[in-house]
Amino acid sequence: MSWTLKTLMLPLMLLCLWQLQQEGAHACRCPQLHLQQAFCQADVVIKAMVVGVTVGGGFKPIKYDIKLSKLFKGPRKNFDSIYTASSSASCGITLTNGVNYLLMGRLQSDGSLHISSCDFFKRWQDLSIIQKGGVLQCYQKGCDCKPQIAR
Repeated sequence: MSWTLKTLMLPLMLLCLWQLQQEGAHACRCPQLHLQQAFCQADVVIKAMVVGVTVGGGFKPIKYDIKLSKLFKGPRKNFDSIYTASSSASCGITLTNGVNYLLMGRLQSDGSLHISSCDFFKRWQDLSIIQKGGVLQCYQKGCDCKPQIAR
């Protein structure tokens, strides 16, 4: 190999490795949705406090035990747990024990509730007054109107 080719090999290899690492870090890509759009697309929308966690081994999902305080959308049932993938690379989320969240997820055929990083989840205390008002009053009335997103 010539000196020029040898000098370029290391930077090129590092660039390739860096690109692979960057793509791996973004394995879970999700469209940005307005809160109303997320509400309308979700099967279930709840306000709940995380009261426990069971970490499955390997590829088993993480089970968060929750205390349901309000059901905004979904079947009238008392959800006591929500599941997520075991890692962020698989679109799993991390919730904190003792914290109230607004959670929007999907029902599985067995009736269990699942959430991913592409679904909406946020600490209840971190929602704005407008966001809380939308969830508490407006969005439940229907999904016909489209949100106006400020530019």
